[in-house]
Amino acid sequence: MTLWTLLAWIAVALIAVVAAVFVWRRVGRRTKETPTVALVRRRRELQSQLQSLAGDEGGGILKQEAQRMRASPTELQVLEAAVARAQRLASDRR
Repeated sequence: MTLWTLLAWIAVALIAVVAAVFVWRRVGRRTKETPTVALVRRRRELQSQLQSLAGDEGGGILKQEAQRMRASPTELQVLEAAVARAQRLASDRR
């Protein structure tokens, strides 16, 4: 094997390693969840829970909790309190 052939194989291996690192970093970035995505996902989960527990009454419960807490109905704390209240109401009905 000549020196030039050896250098060519080293260059090919180096390019392959650089390409693999580049692809690995790109894929790694996509799988990370940003804080905004996590917030939206949690809000949707809570809204879905409230809908399944309280049905049409969910909006009223959410509005009452927002007024009680003096906060926006879209805040997570308000949604969590509304879900807790809907759970209590559902357990009282049983």
